[in-house]
Amino acid sequence: MAVLLENLYREMNHTDMKLVAGAGGMDRAIRWMHMVEGLEISSFLQGEEIAFITGIGLKNTKTETLTGLLHSIYDHGGSAVVINVGMYIDTIPEEALAFCNDVALPLFEVPWSVHMAEIMHVFAQKITEDERCSIELKSALKYALYTPLSTEAYVPVFEQHGFHGNGEYRLVTVQYEPSTEMLEQEKTAVLRKMSLQCEAVLHQHHACCVFILDGKLVQLVHDCPADSIKTALEAARTRMETVVPDGHVYISVSMTMRGLAQLHACYDQVGKMCRLQKRCQKNMAVYDELGAYKILLDAGHAAVLTAYYRDVLGPLEEYDQLHDSQLMEVVKVYLETNGSIHQTADILYIHRNTVTYKIHKAEELLGCDVSLLSTRFTLRLALMIKNLT
Repeated sequence: MAVLLENLYREMNHTDMKLVAGAGGMDRAIRWMHMVEGLEISSFLQGEEIAFITGIGLKNTKTETLTGLLHSIYDHGGSAVVINVGMYIDTIPEEALAFCNDVALPLFEVPWSVHMAEIMHVFAQKITEDERCSIELKSALKYALYTPLSTEAYVPVFEQHGFHGNGEYRLVTVQYEPSTEMLEQEKTAVLRKMSLQCEAVLHQHHACCVFILDGKLVQLVHDCPADSIKTALEAARTRMETVVPDGHVYISVSMTMRGLAQLHACYDQVGKMCRLQKRCQKNMAVYDELGAYKILLDAGHAAVLTAYYRDVLGPLEEYDQLHDSQLMEVVKVYLETNGSIHQTADILYIHRNTVTYKIHKAEELLGCDVSLLSTRFTLRLALMIKNLT
């Protein structure tokens, strides 16, 4: 479990700890901290740590410099550096400040009168407390999603952390699909960075908790108007994109639920919404804005929807598979343009006569008249179902 550096720094507002360089890296993750007084010790870093330096290790050496030590900390994955000035280091050299600004490595200055042990104690408490809360809430969420009737196993835990059993909530999922093949552990590392950025934004506006579950981010957010949560998630998306390699990010926001017992239903709902988004190439979907799709998402029997689709558009799909005729695509665009032959031809880059022929062929196969409003509704509904399956 890691904590965002900017959140840790907030815990130290009562001290003289001051950010002097590398402000662009305040969104870095922090897993732990180490005293690093020399180059050899810096090689022990495992990544995402804060390095604390008093300068005692540099005092009696002519081969190591503070700037060189900062380079080594950065090269070994350090996320930030805290330097105790006044005893062994009088001032931080300009070249050290310039390096930290260049690579966005946050560098903090602390006067000798402030004990390093005090800062490390506060940081350790924050990191371990966040880890404990995360473990407890993630366990409660799993119970809520997979054994929803066992309310005694998860409602008290949520309530203990401020999520009341009769409150109103939304469930948000964020799915990341890399554009190139990625190992599972690499994808998990990306999701972990995304979760920190997302949580940092949402916590400014809404009570929330963010987890990695089933290969995606799952967030429980206290309810708020759709516009408000969209604004917050767009801001979160902007921050997440700074730590995400090339790929697609899909954000799905559930309906408002009263009480925690509906979490499992909302989880199923956002799963269907994400499939819809991938079909329609939409980066974000909010349940409130889905129109008629809301009815289809909540349909109790998927088999009924599948049967409806096959009855209506099955013959067209089979003909396309046999003849590679793309009749389905022509009908889809024709309906989306309110029956405009001209616009359909322009969108698909085909001749208007080709559109007319394909529409007539589709009518022949389906035994219908696409100029009728009732037929268009039937076909549109079937296409909507296709997007969900």
